[in-house]
Amino acid sequence: MNKIFYTQLIVTDYDDYRRIRLESLKQYPDNFGSTYEEELNSQSLKLDSAIKGNGQGNFAMGAFNNDNKLIGICGLVRDLRLKTRHRGEIIQMYIDPAFGGQGIGKTLLRLSIEKAFKNIEIEQIILNVVCTNDRAITLYKKLGFIEYGRLENYFKIDSRYFTQLFFSLAKKDWQARIKNQESGIRYQVSRIGLINPDFKYEILQIIFKQLLRICFSLTIVFLL
Repeated sequence: MNKIFYTQLIVTDYDDYRRIRLESLKQYPDNFGSTYEEELNSQSLKLDSAIKGNGQGNFAMGAFNNDNKLIGICGLVRDLRLKTRHRGEIIQMYIDPAFGGQGIGKTLLRLSIEKAFKNIEIEQIILNVVCTNDRAITLYKKLGFIEYGRLENYFKIDSRYFTQLFFSLAKKDWQARIKNQESGIRYQVSRIGLINPDFKYEILQIIFKQLLRICFSLTIVFLL
């Protein structure tokens, strides 16, 4: 099984980013607003400045396999207008389908959310997704994103139309979610006596009594 490494993309990763971005458009043309041909002929892509380091809070996270091949990306860009600086947008989420079903997308998105909310100015993350991308929609809901709207006929490809769904995640809700998960873990650990010393002592007493019974039974058998 491949070991996956996650890190923020930097300028030396740019060629890999461009390769996988074009790959995503070729693999899933219905899932993105841009076309393969448009971005193939473009001199710059939307996450160029984020990867090259523009210092405005934009970034791109990447997942690499143990051959150091970039197999997943997730970007975040900020709206820098004065009234909307508190908001970031997840874009260009993609995992190489050869590595699907391993939870890579969930980890990549979670790390992107965590990094975004470490920025004290970002209070809200938004994203949008085409209605036919069921796996992505399930993932976003699983990590706490809430649908706040949808627009029919948002994309048009030849004679086909696609509805776009819009999601948001508030920092306060994410922090509450993490706190609840940590509380749940502590509760589960306490139930097996790793935190609660009284419970741990009771378990040891039960084990000791059982050992005494076994020894007593063996003694009787030996005497007989």
